[in-house]
Amino acid sequence: MRRPVKVRGLIFGLVIAVIAAACSSSKNTASGTGSGASKSKGPTSTLTIGALFSETGPYSAFGLTELGGLKTAVAQINSSGGIPVGGVHYMVKLVTGDAASDAGKAQAAATGLVRDAGAKIVFIPGETPTALPVQAAIAPSGDLMLTDNPTISASLEQNPNSALNQHTFTVQPPNQDNLAEFLKLLKQLMGPSFPSTTEMMFPDTQTYSGWIDGWASASEAQGAKVLPAVRFPLTATDFTPYLTQVKAKHPGIIALGATAKSVEAMVLQMEQLGDVAGAVFSTAATASVGLTGNNGKPLTFPYYYELGDWSDPALNNPAVKAFFDSYAQANGGPPDPGNAAYAGLAYEMMLALSQAIQKAGTVTDVDTISNDLVGIQTKIPTGTFSFSAKHIGSQPGEVCSVINGVGPKCVFGTLEGQ
Repeated sequence: MRRPVKVRGLIFGLVIAVIAAACSSSKNTASGTGSGASKSKGPTSTLTIGALFSETGPYSAFGLTELGGLKTAVAQINSSGGIPVGGVHYMVKLVTGDAASDAGKAQAAATGLVRDAGAKIVFIPGETPTALPVQAAIAPSGDLMLTDNPTISASLEQNPNSALNQHTFTVQPPNQDNLAEFLKLLKQLMGPSFPSTTEMMFPDTQTYSGWIDGWASASEAQGAKVLPAVRFPLTATDFTPYLTQVKAKHPGIIALGATAKSVEAMVLQMEQLGDVAGAVFSTAATASVGLTGNNGKPLTFPYYYELGDWSDPALNNPAVKAFFDSYAQANGGPPDPGNAAYAGLAYEMMLALSQAIQKAGTVTDVDTISNDLVGIQTKIPTGTFSFSAKHIGSQPGEVCSVINGVGPKCVFGTLEGQ
């Protein structure tokens, strides 16, 4: 049985101390130069790591925030002296490419990182339309890939030893597993007010169908009747026609997703329509939507949201605050509050990767690094992150509420694959 993760004050203190000691300069993010280099003992060298996220296009809200988290981890590693391997301290050099929310452009950028920049380790996009073609493009080279894509997570669960998946790691379990845990936590948080009916309003592209199916099965497992989902174009900005369909059925809770910006638009338009649903559950945003989504004021209906990791600035957690302070220093400012939930994903994978490289004693042997990534225990602000034998991340997850401007109030569980 999964048990809630209890965060101890000692962990807070240790994480804060590590972050405070590590983030003296943001200049080390891309080049490995600056004050970090002077802290290394002995000879130094450079480890080139590729970072391929959507910096433009509809998925850029996710990509830029994830890239910012990765830069934060690299700044901390470099400012603490790099990664020690065989008496040499390797300063991490990030070489970035723009996946541009487009499969063809993402594949071309991936080829450039591997062939031209010589990266043997690449962080690849989280969105399915670009993640899958990028994985297919890089896999023949034998490079190590890290991602937060849930479709790749499902593939790893089903066929972890395939040539495509051999050197691929994902930060989170598949949507089906996550949603099952989130709905269990939602019911725990809502108590007797847990609704008898649920519904989901999500983009109409095929890549989001897994969310629809996962929500339906997870809701039914908690005893709720699932109403037919409402789908909308990914590029939509006026959600009134779709929310009107939802209002006619008036579910006890409506699950909203796609991007934080779209969720923000949806809840504001819900306020304007009035009494669309009993409550909202967001799969793409943080507490900020519930606190300010009504023209800068709190929402008038209960707002719930999930965190696949721990990165929400509104959490009353000193270690989380210290992380966002480091993020701002490494990136010249904080992430967009609504998208902050994506800030920790690449960050924690980079910290785990640094540990694995040090344990493996090599920066070039991808097989050895991959083997040592499995089982590495990495401290994060709300507990511990690790990769399973199937290369799927396991960590605390939470569901939180903001009601009448009060919150977030959260309950914690564990996100882990099968």
